[in-house]
Amino acid sequence: MRKPTSWVLLLALGLTIIIGLYLRNESGHGTTVIYPFSKDARDYYMYAYNMRHKQTYSRDIISLSDAKHPVSPDALRSPGYPLFLSIFVDGPPDNRTIGIIVFAQMILSTLTLVVAFYFYRGFFLLIGRFWRCS
Repeated sequence: MRKPTSWVLLLALGLTIIIGLYLRNESGHGTTVIYPFSKDARDYYMYAYNMRHKQTYSRDIISLSDAKHPVSPDALRSPGYPLFLSIFVDGPPDNRTIGIIVFAQMILSTLTLVVAFYFYRGFFLLIGRFWRCS
């Protein structure tokens, strides 16, 4: 059995990225963000805001209206996503900030397609070698 040439793999990867980016773009632009946020989204946003501006991991929402209001730390949610959001959170949520977050998520999730493509390519090549040996 012949190995696919590199241009075929690059074409497959390119098509995967283009289709994935298109689907993520359509999903991001087709999603209506309800304001005020749902409880989960509000919690994540406030964790990010308080981490960035008060150096405290808290979902306390009062800190948006009162910059000097001390917040008490809690750990209801894991810190991974709020840490990602803290890059973009400057103040109270608005359409511009939400748009930037959706765009960043779209790009990051499209990059995972590249990782998955090469992971599964290696996996199937390994399975192919094993299959031929038995």
